[in-house]
Amino acid sequence: MAESYRSDEVTAVKFLHCADIHLDSPLQGLARHQGAFAEGVRIATRTAFANVVDIALRESVDFVLIAGDLYDTGLQGFESVLFFNREMARLQKAGVRAFLVHGNHDAASKLTRNLRPPANVRVFPHKHPETAIDEPLGIAVHGQSFGRPTVVDDLASAYPMPVPGLFNIGLLHTNVNGNPNHDNYAPCSLDILINKGYDYWALGHVHTRQVVHQAPPVVYPGNTQGRQIRETGPKSCELVTVEGHDVTESQAVEVCAVPWYSIVVDVSEAATSDEVCNWVQVELASVCQKAAGRVAAIRVNLRGATKAHAEIASDVEKLRNEVLSVASEVGGEQLWIERVVVATVPQLDVDQLLVRQDPVGEVIRTLRSLADDPQKTAALADKLKELRKKLPNELTSGPDALTLDEKHVGRVLGDVERSLLSWLSEMELQ
Repeated sequence: MAESYRSDEVTAVKFLHCADIHLDSPLQGLARHQGAFAEGVRIATRTAFANVVDIALRESVDFVLIAGDLYDTGLQGFESVLFFNREMARLQKAGVRAFLVHGNHDAASKLTRNLRPPANVRVFPHKHPETAIDEPLGIAVHGQSFGRPTVVDDLASAYPMPVPGLFNIGLLHTNVNGNPNHDNYAPCSLDILINKGYDYWALGHVHTRQVVHQAPPVVYPGNTQGRQIRETGPKSCELVTVEGHDVTESQAVEVCAVPWYSIVVDVSEAATSDEVCNWVQVELASVCQKAAGRVAAIRVNLRGATKAHAEIASDVEKLRNEVLSVASEVGGEQLWIERVVVATVPQLDVDQLLVRQDPVGEVIRTLRSLADDPQKTAALADKLKELRKKLPNELTSGPDALTLDEKHVGRVLGDVERSLLSWLSEMELQ
């Protein structure tokens, strides 16, 4: 039977909850850049985690929770773990404890290089869940690390019952309710978490902040630093204040060093590539202001039916370099262009093309019928599944992987239509 603690022994505490730090993971799509800020981009994940520790010290928190994937792909050398231990030593000097579970990226089987952490760090084992009790703070933290990358068992169900009289926290790297956008590791249902009787669930694995449940709080803080264009938006840790058994305040505090932006620039009003760059300049100036002095990684998406389409489509590489030049003019080395995506179309009367009784009209009608019919798109994607299995790994991994799913097929159909319209536009100009 669990030892009971008096409720009046629970004191007001404050803690930070972070996850998915992925120390020393590269920022995809930026490796080719050079310049004074290149080193800052290279160590962006370290800087973001150092920001977490800075906030912990500034806010005088009592402890820090790290909910998995501290490291990116295990440890091939000691540099990442030495950095982590130095940051934990900063907390130790201030009397701040840290509680850590490992996730799928830094599971025990991947940690080929490791060092003993400072004494203030409690690393939970992978063979079974354990409970760490801090009587002066009145807390009980329950956790279990991953032993291997592909944990398919429901770890949460085996977590211990809450310790009476204490504020109970579940620390877990998991996919709640089978989120289809994430690998289904350590899957569990929200009901399992709620019915466990804990006062706060500190989760990791999902890279976007989500408050899955309010009372008790079930929280994904998101990752601390976006690593690719799909990870735009604020990246933060969760600052939580507890009084008694109640969470009285919980707020996201941004910590990322290099924010990602995917901006859509409508160039419908542009008649030349120079005017396209003018529109891009306006949008980049807005991003520069939002970045607030930080280096920003940006994907520029050009959209719209424009008279400039034929000019910019004829030399996309030149346009990309013009955008790079504009970025330098606006923000110096603060703005890093990850990619320029040209998805403009010529100013043609598509409605007239759709009714033409010739091969052009037939092709456009076919493309539209496929794009507008989810069942046809799904059937086409299904036929491509076998093809995807034969593709090399470099084409099926990374932020721009060939997924060949319904969304990808839809984008390809749109690209084909834009190419056809572009060809027609060029024919009209001849």
